[in-house]
Amino acid sequence: MSVDDHRIDALDAALTRIQGLGDAAALQPEEISFGLLPFNLDDRWDEALARLRSLLEAFTRAAAAESAADSGLQARSVLSWTGDLSTVWSGPVSPPDRRAHFEKLDAGVRYRARLILIVTASLAAAATMCAAASSPLLLPAAYRSLTRLVAELQGLAPGSASL
Repeated sequence: MSVDDHRIDALDAALTRIQGLGDAAALQPEEISFGLLPFNLDDRWDEALARLRSLLEAFTRAAAAESAADSGLQARSVLSWTGDLSTVWSGPVSPPDRRAHFEKLDAGVRYRARLILIVTASLAAAATMCAAASSPLLLPAAYRSLTRLVAELQGLAPGSASL
């Protein structure tokens, strides 16, 4: 199994966890407390939503691939979200190098496709959590689920050690 396959498997596992967080049954509290919360949940809720928003924005970058040979940079390809592919070659490229470059780009596109699924599942989970938060008795459970979602996405954010 290649490194790229391991990255895709890690994303698939995260996707499953995120979909579980968005399950309405997961937001049902195990016990209900009618007491006051020990902190102001309004500020924490807004902070968690702001972190969620910035993490989701980090996932909305286009896929790109660069290839290098001993002589330096050989090619750069960028695939936009609209499907436009632009490739710049630094000069003549052998067929094996060209194939290797596009295999690298393919791995990047597969990775980004999984990220699109994760963003979609995260938005659906967040919507479920926000709907649950409208009930005062479910607000603490919704907040815990939202913070778990943010933690899950932080582990997947570009540049994190998990991928």
